[in-house]
Amino acid sequence: MAPSVAQNLAPDLLYQIFLDATPSILSPNIFSTTPLNASLVCRSWRATTLEMSDLWASIRLSYPDMDRWLDTFPKYSTQPYKLLCRMLSIWMDRSGDNPLDIVLELHVDPEDCVLREARPAYDLLLGNLHRWRSMKINYMNTDFEHRLEESLVRDLRPSSLLESFSGSIYHTSCDTLITHVVGLDLSSCHNLKCLSLANSIKILPIGLDLHRLRVLKTEAVNMDGLSAVLQCSPNLETLQISEGIYGQLRNPQTSQIISLPVLTYMNVTELKVDLGWREWATLFQRLHCPSIVNFRFFSPDSDICLPLRTFFTRSRPPLERFDLDTMSHSSLEDPGFPPHRITAFIEIMKIIPSLVLLTVSGPLGVRPEFLQSLSMNRHDGTGLCPLLTRTMDLYTDSFYSFVRLSDGQEESFPQDKWSGGDEK
Repeated sequence: MAPSVAQNLAPDLLYQIFLDATPSILSPNIFSTTPLNASLVCRSWRATTLEMSDLWASIRLSYPDMDRWLDTFPKYSTQPYKLLCRMLSIWMDRSGDNPLDIVLELHVDPEDCVLREARPAYDLLLGNLHRWRSMKINYMNTDFEHRLEESLVRDLRPSSLLESFSGSIYHTSCDTLITHVVGLDLSSCHNLKCLSLANSIKILPIGLDLHRLRVLKTEAVNMDGLSAVLQCSPNLETLQISEGIYGQLRNPQTSQIISLPVLTYMNVTELKVDLGWREWATLFQRLHCPSIVNFRFFSPDSDICLPLRTFFTRSRPPLERFDLDTMSHSSLEDPGFPPHRITAFIEIMKIIPSLVLLTVSGPLGVRPEFLQSLSMNRHDGTGLCPLLTRTMDLYTDSFYSFVRLSDGQEESFPQDKWSGGDEK
């Protein structure tokens, strides 16, 4: 083979060129591209690609990438999954023992033959749990009636290398939790910084030490696992909970305070009355979050004003933005908020004078006591929240949605054109 420029380059420079030139996104023709095609590159380049195993420690195949794969093959074909498993095997072999940074999101068709062909990819990744450093692994099945294979429901026990984990097992045709649940054992994950879980991944509440955890996002999480993580994550900065909370606390200690001293953002949305709402309200009252600045909260029940008052009385945070959604299925004529709950909300306003933006959705938005309270109890006429520059009340009846702004103006329009309060 004739001499090439690559032979005269220092290994570290060749290494950087390879990083910049080689795609980490898996595709059907990735080994035909110039950087990886052995027939198109020189010996020095091939030596770099094969001998520096950490070059192969990053693997990425997202849902859009997977869709592009499937579009190039006949429907129900097993070929894309066979090709994926073969390429993933080569990639993993070349990565040696290096920590892995992986994104693997698969759309799996309910046909048995397709599912069987996808199993080796998961088996390969699960067999290298001890090497995970950053992992995003999502499994989407388009048919709820099709049961998961055993290899996809085993418990996960990553090692202390793990810094970021995002996982989901999801059925597109099912609105509730699926039967099989994958257990996630985080007892060894002392370096975990970001955790995102959705749909049928259950946190095992044993031996947790998550002092480095900064971000926690959950959809349909188990109550005992959530409580255990919150108690062991004193440096948590972002908390996002949606969809629902299932199960109950095994040994509830309602008097024990859960301190999150550096939490600045909390978003609790789309909780359901029949899926852990009461348990979450009890857990929520135990939180102490003195640094929270941005707070978004959805409540399927008007009782939330009382737990909120307990929370704010204990925490007294420097809150700047407060979004409260108390949307119910009752009509506008239904009071929705009895006087003691209105009083509780007014007391909350007194506790957070730093508020700049307030958005309230639901029956509370049509109660005159609410807006009147914002101009009360201040000699200078600035109201309960002197820094408040914008308020928005959102409410709805059977046919129209309404927005009432802080200047007293009101707009209404059909619900099918309603796109959300923040966009208005």
